[in-house]
Amino acid sequence: MGRPVPRIVRATATPILIGDPPLLNVLGVHQPYTPRCIIEVETDDGATGVGETYGDAEYAALAAALADASWVVP
Repeated sequence: MGRPVPRIVRATATPILIGDPPLLNVLGVHQPYTPRCIIEVETDDGATGVGETYGDAEYAALAAALADASWVVP
């Protein structure tokens, strides 16, 4: 067969705020920052991945709960 499928051994979710400049129209007025969430994943073979997604409070709490889940399979 082929190589074994890597397993996730660590995941973190870090909420951040990034600058979000207003659009150049009357309807584009909004807050100067927008929440985002940085997701980091590491596998048992040493591979890592980084991504970003929505970061509002509800979504960040869900991402943090998933990152805290037990990823190591015996």
